[in-house]
Amino acid sequence: MRTYTLLLSLISLSLLGSGCDWVGSVVWGARDALRSHPAEQVANDAVDAITGGRIGASIKEGTVTITDKQTGKNYLVGENIILPDSFPKEMLVYPSSTILAVTTGVDAALNLKADASSDAVALWYSQQLGALKWKESSKVAAGGYENRSFTKEKVTLTFTFLGSRDAESKTTVVTITRKEDK
Repeated sequence: MRTYTLLLSLISLSLLGSGCDWVGSVVWGARDALRSHPAEQVANDAVDAITGGRIGASIKEGTVTITDKQTGKNYLVGENIILPDSFPKEMLVYPSSTILAVTTGVDAALNLKADASSDAVALWYSQQLGALKWKESSKVAAGGYENRSFTKEKVTLTFTFLGSRDAESKTTVVTITRKEDK
């Protein structure tokens, strides 16, 4: 059941984010296929068939990978996510954090959960990127979140930190997006 929920959530989010109008068909097709096939087959049978081969999917060791065959982008979510070798090296992973989701490509994204306050995590990223000659271009904080952007050459990294700023807090969710000007 956990794989079923994970697969449907990923498909819905990734396809909604890309503006696809056939999300409902994919979700319902995946649900029906899960009832009659192992989870590994659902990814290729239901999703691939419903999208006419445009989207491929696989489940391996707790990680669901959705691939847009036209753009080459991959969306990964689940347990045991390992960053692909081609993932942008400037998108640093906070020490001892858990990777929750990844989008590959030129405009990549990374979601993680860190066991530290949002202030501690934001400070670590500022120090690391500063040492690598990234320039902080914006900083906005409100309520329980903070956004920071860093720029180097034609690339901008935008960070969103969600969590308590209290030093006693031990959980922060970090979203990092990469945008490259053409």
